Parts: sequence; structure tokens; C-alpha cells
Amino acid sequence: MSEKKKKAEPGYLGGLASMGATCLTHPLDTIKVQLQTQKKVKHGFFGMAMKIIKTTGFFSLYNGMSAALLRQATYSTTRFAFYEWAKEILVEIETKKGLGGGIGSIVGSPADLINVRMQNDSKLPLEKRRNYKNCFEALYRITKTEGFTTLYTGFHMSAVRGVLVTVGQLAFYDEIKTRLIKTTYFNDTISTHFLASMCAGFIATLITMPADVIKTLLMNAKPGELNGILHTSREVLKHDKLGLFKGFWPPLLVLQRTDEEKDLGVYITSGLKWRKHCTIAASKANKALGQIRNSFCYLERNTFKLLYNALVRSHLEYAVSVWCPTLKGDLS
Repeated sequence: MSEKKKKAEPGYLGGLASMGATCLTHPLDTIKVQLQTQKKVKHGFFGMAMKIIKTTGFFSLYNGMSAALLRQATYSTTRFAFYEWAKEILVEIETKKGLGGGIGSIVGSPADLINVRMQNDSKLPLEKRRNYKNCFEALYRITKTEGFTTLYTGFHMSAVRGVLVTVGQLAFYDEIKTRLIKTTYFNDTISTHFLASMCAGFIATLITMPADVIKTLLMNAKPGELNGILHTSREVLKHDKLGLFKGFWPPLLVLQRTDEEKDLGVYITSGLKWRKHCTIAASKANKALGQIRNSFCYLERNTFKLLYNALVRSHLEYAVSVWCPTLKGDLS
């Protein structure tokens, strides 16, 4: 019998997984944006976090949450869907994921722009705040007042960052992991993967920060305030020679989560259950997950029976033994 062709994973699973992760990492992204939009570095990571909480409250760290979820729904879904589609066409995994990251960034650029503006709004004076209620109102207002093309401001830097971060993570992760295993100090274990993930995340953050800073500033700028990549770069370097690396630590922490997802492959399924999709043994992982699901189904089917045996049956047996001992055997 010919082996059945493995069904490709739907792209929306990757999008759902990223949306779930965003719910946890969004405060880090808010801190990063506000660090990047300060002209002169006055606050570090913890200082900016405390300033945001002190001035506008803890929940302001979640400003732009609707836009962040929309971004992941567009960016990550496109990225995963493109990767599955490109499996049959392209050979190099770095090429497939790199292109997927770039195309996904372009598709998710409008949501990314709204996210940046909503996250940075709380640090502006009251008269200069945009006060978007949610991502959909922001889409309508920006299109009406600034034009549809404004939604794609900074999309080129977003695409560059998407390609660099994807390829950088893959290339450096695999290279570092291989070199560590070749030494006498490391084996192919989770701790080795974690160390390689940390190193790859650091390098990927380092090479993508200039693109990320320029992207953030272009998206947050008022019409006519900044004029292209070179002008933005000059403005940043004029105030701080290391300005293109502002907000380094928050994205580094976020990338560690992304690297670990590469190994664990955690997705959210339609039943809001997590499942592990092993990239090196997909068929075995799916089989194991099937056994786990069957076990849960078995427990669900037998819940009432177990409760009856543990609670109701014991009381019935006691009552029968007192009032009518001859019927006790019929319950067995």
C-alpha cells in the first residue's frame, strides 16, 4: 500500500498559537515601543516599565491589545500558511521561512502600525493623543483622515525585520546547537537546545534592532514628520549614537519564547487545547497526541460512572444492608 501523503497543517493554527503567546508578551512589546520612541535615552527597561505603571496604570501595558491580536492573526497565519505551501516548491528551509516572515510582515503591516500607535499613545500629551478605541476604529480613522496608503508606512522595514529575524533565528540556532553538541561538554538535550536558543535569540535581536527601531518611528510619526529610512536614521543617531538599538531587552525576551516554540511547536487547536507538534518526528507526535485525546475522551465518558461508584453506590449499598440485606447482592 502506498503511504498516505501527510496533510499540511492549517496556517490558522500557527496564528492562534501566536495570538495566545501575544497575550503574555504584549506588555514587553509596549515597553519596547516606548523605549524606541524616546529621543534621548532617559529610561531603561525597568525604569520605563515603572514609569508607565506609575503614570497611566498597570493595564496601560496592554494598550493596543486588539491591534496586536489582529497583527498575529494576519502576520503569523500568513507566515505559517506560506511555509506549508512552499514546502513542495522550495528546498531550503531558511528560504521558505524567510520569505514567509517577509510576506507575513507586509500583510500584517497595517495592524502593526495601529499597534505601535496605540502602545505609544499613553506617553504623549493629552492634546496630542490619537485615542483609538480599538483596531477597527483606528483602521477607519486612518483610512479616512490620512489615506489608505498610510496603513503601509514602514512596511519595507517591517518586511526586512521579518526576514532577518526568521532566517537569523534558524541559521544561528542550528549552527550554535551543532557546534555545542560537537564539543565534549554538551549532548543533544533540552538544556543544550535552550542555550542555543538563547544565543540565537540574542544574535537575531542584535541584527534586527535597527530595522525594528526605524519601523517603529516611521509608523508612529505624524504625516511629514519623518521622510524615509535615511532621514529617520539620521534623526535617531543625531540624539544618540546607539539609538538604533534602543529597546533591546524586551524583544530579546520575546524571541526566547519564539525560539522555544521552534522546538516545542506549541499550537492552539480549535478546541482551545494545546498540542505539541515535533518538527523532527511529526507522525509520532500526532500519534501520541491521538492517544492522549483518547484518554481524555475515555475519562469524559466514564466520569459519571466513576462518581456513581465512588459516591452513590457506596451509600446505596449501606442503605440496602441496613433495610433489606437480601437485595445487597443485586447491586453488584
